[in-house]
Amino acid sequence: MSILGIGAAISGVTGVAKGATFAIAKLSELLLVPANMVSDWVEEPLKRFEYDRNEKSKDNDVRRDIQRQVGVETALSDQRIKENNIKVDLKIKRETEIVRIITDIEQLKKDKEFERMKAVSDAMMDYQKELTRINVEAVEAIGSMRIELQRKAYDLIHEKTKQYAELQNQALEQAQIQLERIDNSNLSESSKNILSKSVDENLASIIRNATRFIEQLNDDMQLISKDINLITSSGQHFIQRHLEQFQLISFSGENSNLIGTDK
Repeated sequence: MSILGIGAAISGVTGVAKGATFAIAKLSELLLVPANMVSDWVEEPLKRFEYDRNEKSKDNDVRRDIQRQVGVETALSDQRIKENNIKVDLKIKRETEIVRIITDIEQLKKDKEFERMKAVSDAMMDYQKELTRINVEAVEAIGSMRIELQRKAYDLIHEKTKQYAELQNQALEQAQIQLERIDNSNLSESSKNILSKSVDENLASIIRNATRFIEQLNDDMQLISKDINLITSSGQHFIQRHLEQFQLISFSGENSNLIGTDK
């Protein structure tokens, strides 16, 4: 189920599970924002490169006029000021986005459904720390890449994020189903609490997987700036590794299947 699919399912859910479904839909969105953000960081210099290339032929004609009128040095100085302003604007945009994500995570941690889930809260704290780290390291690595490596980095991030999102959404859908079953069962409160803790651990595992994913993207950016072959090799095993991790989450939640029979 996609993020939209999870959100659409809310209308058919009631009680505690409805609140949890809202929270899970928001969690699904937040966990993928950093990967999309790194993709945007890589795409930005590519857009700039294309723009500069298109403008270059125009600049050649203008440069001749500038030489006659105000001199090349003045023109180059203006260009450097313009480029510096662009860099500053991008830095502000990037840091603002990081602050927004962390603020959203803080709000989500206060959600009444997640507030009682300690494992989820702890996992979110680690996730926030990793966000802060990639804000510095990934950007520095991207900035040091040649333009052809930036293109390869963009393609790599885009493909990995697409594949990872499918696995993550499947795991979140399963957690949502488990919460609905708990909410709609006739189990005792103590039994519901035990099963809710299992869902807590499953959701925490999903967040930890997301943390590992953005860690890997960050590591990929470091490697790709040095040797694209290293990334190509590691990418071959990417989906298998994460598929195995999500399968472990699935197995750890099998006890919730007892809800349908344990009345």
